[in-house]
Amino acid sequence: MSAANLAGLGKQGEDAMNAWLQLHGFSYVAICQAPDTFAPLFGTAVKRPDFLMLLESIGLIAIDVKNYVQFKHANQACYSLPYESELKRAVAFERLFRIPVWYAYFNRQDAGRSFHWISALKALEVGEIKPARDDNPEFLSIGLEHFEHV
Repeated sequence: MSAANLAGLGKQGEDAMNAWLQLHGFSYVAICQAPDTFAPLFGTAVKRPDFLMLLESIGLIAIDVKNYVQFKHANQACYSLPYESELKRAVAFERLFRIPVWYAYFNRQDAGRSFHWISALKALEVGEIKPARDDNPEFLSIGLEHFEHV
């Protein structure tokens, strides 16, 4: 898939999340993704989330929206998550800023009216690392039963 197609899917997911957050009245900030808006100190080792959301009883959480296709593994619905380029960098963000990172997967079955949610730490705990193949890096396979559907 081309970089333009990937960027388009990412924007679709982020736009749907923005609309979902507004619809449900959450307090949030959308984070600019321009490369020059994140301190060079962090380089490529830290993942920048798409949103910060305030939950009154908890505090801030960081949200990274994904628009990936579900796949079947051992007759079970799963989502993938790149290990090095996504998960390790999200955990670095969480460690540095002390803000929990949650992944919100765009639900293509209802065009983004709901999302499948999982914390980065839970993804690390329950995901199964799959080896790199061809030109694709290793990734986590995470069963849908580990997600919260909201």
